Amino acid sequence: MTHDASASGALAGIPDDPPPPGEAVEIAPEVFWLRMPLPFALNHVNLWLIGEADGYTLVDCGYGDATTRAHWQRHFETTFAHRPIRRIVATHCHPDHLGNAAWLAAHFGCTIAMTLGEFVAAHALIGEHAGFGPADVRALFARHGMAATHLAALSGRGNHYRVGVPEAPHAFVRLIDGDRLAAGPWVWQVIAGYGHSPEHAALASREAQEKILHAWKAGAQTIALRRQLEAMPDGGVFVMHIPKAPYRCPPGPYERACQVALYFSTRKPKSKVIILDANEDVQSKKELFTAAWNGRYKGYVEYRPNSGLVDVEVTTLTAKLDFDDVKADVLNIIPPQHAGGVARALGMANANGRFCQVDFLTYESTAERNIHVLGDAIQPAELMPKSGHMANQHGKVCAAAVVALLTTGEVNPAPVIANTCYSYIDDKEVVHVASVHRYDPATKTMSVVAGSGGLSAAANVEETVYAEAWAKNIWADMLT
Repeated sequence: MTHDASASGALAGIPDDPPPPGEAVEIAPEVFWLRMPLPFALNHVNLWLIGEADGYTLVDCGYGDATTRAHWQRHFETTFAHRPIRRIVATHCHPDHLGNAAWLAAHFGCTIAMTLGEFVAAHALIGEHAGFGPADVRALFARHGMAATHLAALSGRGNHYRVGVPEAPHAFVRLIDGDRLAAGPWVWQVIAGYGHSPEHAALASREAQEKILHAWKAGAQTIALRRQLEAMPDGGVFVMHIPKAPYRCPPGPYERACQVALYFSTRKPKSKVIILDANEDVQSKKELFTAAWNGRYKGYVEYRPNSGLVDVEVTTLTAKLDFDDVKADVLNIIPPQHAGGVARALGMANANGRFCQVDFLTYESTAERNIHVLGDAIQPAELMPKSGHMANQHGKVCAAAVVALLTTGEVNPAPVIANTCYSYIDDKEVVHVASVHRYDPATKTMSVVAGSGGLSAAANVEETVYAEAWAKNIWADMLT
């Protein structure tokens, strides 16, 4: 949950000492911080109360064991003696967040709001369905190299999820990415994330979104991000978080890191860029970007893979990761991405609830006939980037197919499309990546043509001319 109370009252600030279990600390007007213990290495979980006219909205519930429930019993007699819980928001299905949801809802007679993905996952974990059983989990860990001794320990503890979540919610109010949730004096936007859990819901206030920018759409936010960087003191830290792929423009975040590092190297030499990447590695042009970070920008850029984002603390500009907290002077969060609201409302986002699966001959939705989808909204074929050039190619194949369908003509059975992407390493040197994709009738998807495409050998000035010409030509093709 993220919040900035600047528009609705002075922020009390988060104290250095956390609230003891069983107590609540007001950190902003009608926003209270609770902390509950956990019986494992990450020894606590933070929970939140938002004051309503006749009670509270509770965000997350703690681990479902006797110790935590004893602390809740104390809250029943103190915090909730005159203001009961009227609604529970469960951000995700992990035991430290969902463990007491059903128990608390039964006690207060209140509703539980959560995403469909988290509700279904909780029941699958408890019931050991659809690949969520202990044997499936052990097999997953084994494939990723877990030691035999640890696998044996997992085997011995059985379904440990049921220990922390004795009972999953029987009913829920569905949260969908982009929903507006009124709680207290604020309206919070639901932002769904995919990776830490199936469909994690974060809550962000408008004030928070103005303070922590995504700047992933050119315009007001990119200008605002520039102003934040200009205002940052020399010696400050710019932290950028990259979501799990697929996302629009795979090399974009790494190019941004280079441009910020260029600015720091010339204007703020004591400053630093930290890239928190939720992915296992750099997603595009890896050798070229890492060469820049280890060369020209050595000491300015720090890259941290496998950095899944769990929460954001707006008041301190802190990115809260699975096992670490990273504080910034300027914090740039690129959000997880998905097809637009219209596609999701129509049930067309049938690839993990995020993107639309299509017939690559026509770009017709596989969920809704006679609706064609292209560009960033589709679930891409393997190694097919979400780029402007690729969307341009989708549009041409789709347009030709629609004309053929309307005129009883023949749809091209073997379309071939290409992609080229240029990135600026500094203000003069450029790199590129290119690929060619052909329809494969056997797999009914687009496959990279063997031996096609290429990658720059190194950053160079010569390709700057090509980059500028490519941009002018594709803009003219798409915008005129």
